[in-house]
Amino acid sequence: MSGSSAQLSTQTGAGTTAAQSADPRALWNDILTRGTSLKPTEAVIQELMTYSGLPEDEVRYTAANSQKITEQKWAEADRTTPEGLRAFYDSVTNWVFGTLSYHARQAEGDLAILPVDAATAVAGRKPGDHLDFGAGVSTAVLLFDRLGWRSTASDVAAPLLNFSRWRFQQNSVDAKLIDLKSEAIPKNSYDLITAFNTMAHVDDMAKTVRELHAALRPGGLLIFDIDNRKKSTTDQWFLYEDQYAIVRLMRRTGFSTPSRLGMLYIYERVERSALQRQIYALYDGLRYNGVATWIGKKLRALKGKRA
Repeated sequence: MSGSSAQLSTQTGAGTTAAQSADPRALWNDILTRGTSLKPTEAVIQELMTYSGLPEDEVRYTAANSQKITEQKWAEADRTTPEGLRAFYDSVTNWVFGTLSYHARQAEGDLAILPVDAATAVAGRKPGDHLDFGAGVSTAVLLFDRLGWRSTASDVAAPLLNFSRWRFQQNSVDAKLIDLKSEAIPKNSYDLITAFNTMAHVDDMAKTVRELHAALRPGGLLIFDIDNRKKSTTDQWFLYEDQYAIVRLMRRTGFSTPSRLGMLYIYERVERSALQRQIYALYDGLRYNGVATWIGKKLRALKGKRA
């Protein structure tokens, strides 16, 4: 950790609990193996068989071919409307299999694990109320619960919410669930909000950023990545081709200038006047766009050649 992101660990309450001092990556592995001697990739197959009641070969097929299944489900209807998009999220039962298997591969390989990175970034903060926005299969919720946070999972996809509910029961975890299709995120309720591999799938980003800002307590942190991708037939549910549409919204909404930790953006809720927000909106509109990025790359390349 470097720069302002390193300062996150200094904004703490008194004392450090045993949960806070635990190794987040080791906890991630233990959550997926459920304390058994199985490799994570094998342990999650057993977990998915128990949950679904499906035979092993079908579970393995769905986990391995989740991307292809998702492409087929996307093509089944018009996804250009909010209704079509929400129907898509309710259809992706395969995401339970694909996502949990991906988490297991992360545990076994030398791969970046964003929830682990986020947990490391806030390790010095006193645990409080945590919301995982777009929680998916809720591995991150289980991780933050182990680290002493009071965690809530939220999502729009019924298959993912159903699996999370079952998973909490299996792990005796008293985490809350919010169905974003029908429930509002409570205001002024969280000290930390995380969103892993989520922002790229949100259709109304301005509304979402306002809601997440309102849900944080003053001084609370919002930590997220932006998995933006160029449009292709295989990634149509990734709605943003670049990060600008998201980062331009942040300071005008009432967040501080971000810290960065790898792929993660780390923002803090701050109080700003309407005039200050307008100034930041103008400045960030000029700063975060394709032209400014292109010029910056050219200048850095030229500076490097001169050096």
